Amino acid sequence: DELNVGKIGKPIDLLEPVEMKNNSAEDIILMKAIDNFQLRKFSEATHKLRTFIERYPFSTRYAEANFLLGSSFFEINEYDSAANAYLDSFVADPSGENAPRSLVGLAVSLEQINQSEQACLTLKEAKARYSVEVKKILDDMDKDKKLSKCN
Repeated sequence: DELNVGKIGKPIDLLEPVEMKNNSAEDIILMKAIDNFQLRKFSEATHKLRTFIERYPFSTRYAEANFLLGSSFFEINEYDSAANAYLDSFVADPSGENAPRSLVGLAVSLEQINQSEQACLTLKEAKARYSVEVKKILDDMDKDKKLSKCN
């Protein structure tokens, strides 16, 4: 993804039809959202992710869905919504695989909406909790997306 802050799960072979009978409705909605995200159809992805989050608030993939939602919103420059989704992802699973990316995504989104002080505090928290992961995320991040006011 453009922000380079997240893994979005196992890639889906777009030439293979989704096998509906072996997947739950929950899985199908999330797989279609991931497909849309990978195809850079961010509006469609946000719609499917919102549906997933609304229907399955106790899913084991709830934090992942919120992370993807944040990433989708970020890509369409809806930074307020991105920040909220990244925060929801982190709160849902602060020890999960997407937690470091969620905090970095939150920090970058906050900077985009001119909340630089909060962005820097969030980045500081991310570094304190996940120093190795956050260093890698920041090293991999596009130069123009880096938190310019935080050091």
